[in-house]
Amino acid sequence: MKLLNHTFFLFLGTLFLFVSGQQANAQRPLDFEMKWKNGILVLTNGDTIRGAASITLPHDLVVITSADSTVTSAIPANIRSLEVSDEQMKVTYRLANGPIQQRRIYKTFIWDRDNAYSNFRSPALFVMLVSGKHSLLLREERYERAPGQGRNLGASAVGAVGGVMAEQVTRMAMNQFNLTEKFYLLSPNQELKWLRQPKKDLLAYFPEKKKEIMQFATQNNLSFTKPEHLARIVEFCNRF
Repeated sequence: MKLLNHTFFLFLGTLFLFVSGQQANAQRPLDFEMKWKNGILVLTNGDTIRGAASITLPHDLVVITSADSTVTSAIPANIRSLEVSDEQMKVTYRLANGPIQQRRIYKTFIWDRDNAYSNFRSPALFVMLVSGKHSLLLREERYERAPGQGRNLGASAVGAVGGVMAEQVTRMAMNQFNLTEKFYLLSPNQELKWLRQPKKDLLAYFPEKKKEIMQFATQNNLSFTKPEHLARIVEFCNRF
């Protein structure tokens, strides 16, 4: 009987470790590459490089292939800005085709990797959606879809990915992957605030203007989870 009990608890322990490992893997963003026909890379040393651009996330490796076939690689620590346009092969990871898919600007900011309890900070690239007193930034991450998940995933379905409950999930043409959009608010003192739940967190940041913000969003039929919509809301907040 003791042997059976020991075997049973050993089985439970093994099962727990297996499930934990699977969850850990599911929470780790996958590498994926975005390509752009046109890119203008400005380095911290003042050099400007033009050509076809690619970005490999989540490591933020930028590669520029110039017209003379010269290849230049750069990491966030050496990048001041990257302007890209005319995204290529986007059908393989997104179906949405808004303004930021046609043209976008990346800039480097110091980031805690969404770990507020860690002192570790490192440079990372963010898409500038709004530049102003309060800037709105965007990062995209790609995750492998858990077995059994359907093709259409709403924001609540991202709960299995690091506890994020309100990130917008873009349905992807490749069934086994999810592309998530994570929004950040850059304060006037250059502190990054992750809008884990964009509507709730943004309203909490401007508590005295909550009524005005909600009225503006409602009157203009704006969603807090769409990049171009949230950008308009943050631009409105910058009027305060």
